[in-house]
Amino acid sequence: MKKAILVTLFFSIGFLIKAQTIGIKTSAVRFPLGFSTALGQKISFYDDGNAGNNNYGIGIQSGLLQIHSDSINHDIAMGYGSSANFTETFRFKGNGNLGIGITNPEKAIDIKGKIRVRNPGNTANTAGFWMNNSSNSTTPAFIGLQNDTTVGFYGQVSGWSLVMNTTTGYLGIKNSTPKAPLSFPATLGKKISVFSGTNGNNGFAVSGNRLQIFSENPSAGVAIGNIYMYNPGFGDPLEPRFNNSFEVKTNGALALKKNTGLAGQYLISSGSSTAPTWRYVDKYKPEISYQTGDQITLIPPAAIEIPGLAKTINVQIGDFFYVKFDFEIEAESIACGACGPSEVEISLDDGGYTEKVFEYYIANGQKTHLKGSYMLPVIGSGNHFFKVVAGISTGPSVKIGSASSSFSKTYLITERVD
Repeated sequence: MKKAILVTLFFSIGFLIKAQTIGIKTSAVRFPLGFSTALGQKISFYDDGNAGNNNYGIGIQSGLLQIHSDSINHDIAMGYGSSANFTETFRFKGNGNLGIGITNPEKAIDIKGKIRVRNPGNTANTAGFWMNNSSNSTTPAFIGLQNDTTVGFYGQVSGWSLVMNTTTGYLGIKNSTPKAPLSFPATLGKKISVFSGTNGNNGFAVSGNRLQIFSENPSAGVAIGNIYMYNPGFGDPLEPRFNNSFEVKTNGALALKKNTGLAGQYLISSGSSTAPTWRYVDKYKPEISYQTGDQITLIPPAAIEIPGLAKTINVQIGDFFYVKFDFEIEAESIACGACGPSEVEISLDDGGYTEKVFEYYIANGQKTHLKGSYMLPVIGSGNHFFKVVAGISTGPSVKIGSASSSFSKTYLITERVD
C-alpha cells in the first residue's frame, strides 16, 4: 500500500513539472496556478481556527475580487522589502480608510504629502475635483483649473465665482480675468460686506461713478483709526483696542476723536504732526474803530481811555483764537521852553487787566503818529471787554488823536491758533 501511494504521488509531481501548471479543484488549468470557477474563499494566508472562518486571504464573489483581513480592526498594507524588513507605502484600514504615506488614516483618504491631479489630455475637462450634494444626486461644485492659467471654485448655478490667476496671483470674485490683486465684476452694487447684523450690512459698494463705504445701520458710522494693544494689568493678556481718530456718521456729521464739535465750528488743520481741532473761524470780522469826540489832553501823570476804541468779544466754549490789535494814533507834544520829551504809554486793557503796554518818547513840541501791533490769545469763555488807554508819566502835556478818522484807528481780527 505504501509503495502504491508513493508511486501515485511521484507520478502527479512529475506531471505538474512537465505541464508547468497547477490546478486546485480544477483540471482545466490555463495558467501556472488555477482554481475552480466556484465562488468563495480561494486562498487563506492565515487562519486561527475561529468559529466564523475569518482569515487573511483572497476570495471571489460575483464580479468581485476580495483581498481581506480577518477583522475590522486589522489592516491590509502594501510596500516593498520583506515581511521582516517591510517598508509600507500605503494601507487599507479594516474600516475602509486609505492611508498613503501614513499607517493610521483617520479619513476616507488620508495622505502625507502632496496630491497631483493630471489633465486627461484635452481642454474640455480640466484637472480638479467634482463634489456631490448630500444625497449624491448631483454635482453642484467643482474645485480645479478653469484653464491653464486660472484656478478656482465653480458652481453649477453661479459659474466661476472665485478664481486666481496662477501667473499674477490676482484674485477674481465673479471675475474670471482679474486685473488687480482683488477684482470684482464691472457691475454696480455691493462688493464687500464686512459685517452683517440685524440692522443691515456694513461694507463697500460701487454706484454711479462712486466708491461707497457704507453702513445700513442709521446709528452707525464709518471710522478711521489705528489698533493698539491695551494692557489691562493684573497679569491679563493684552487686548486689541481701536483708537477712533476720525468718523463720518451716517447722517453726514463728522467726528474728530469722537467729538462732533459745536454748531458753527470748523475743523481746522494744525499741521501734519498734530491732530486738527474744532474751532470757530471768522466769527468776528476785521473791524476798524475810530476815536470819537475831541482831542484828549494828557497832563502828567495821567491815564485816559481813548473813546470809540473799545471792543467787546464774546468767546464760546470751544473757541480758541487770537485777537489782533493794530493801532495808529496821532499825538502832539505841547511845546515847552526848556522841557524834555514826553513819555507816553498806549496800553491794551481786557476787563481791567493790562495785556500789553507800548512806550513812546515824543520830542518837545513834536507831532507824530504812534503805531503798534499785538496778537492776544483769547482762551477764556464769556465776554471780553477790550479798551485802549493812553497814559503819560513825564514831560510836556500831549494831545492824543482827534475825531477825524484819518488819525486814530484799531483793528480786531479773529485768527486760528498755530
